[in-house]
Amino acid sequence: MFDIHCPRHRSRVLLTASAVERLVNTGDGVVVHWHCYCGARGERRFARRPAHPHGALDASIESAA
Repeated sequence: MFDIHCPRHRSRVLLTASAVERLVNTGDGVVVHWHCYCGARGERRFARRPAHPHGALDASIESAA
């Protein structure tokens, strides 16, 4: 489930996976194209999380040992 702002409802609406029309993977993250149960359509962008610097995980494991 995910929430969107529906322009017809003029509020946040909780949608299920069946409301997803298309997923587009971009360099900045994923864009979800959705349809609300009222018939409105839109998209929501989910930003990509920043990656850990190379070796950051290894350093924390070594210092813990």
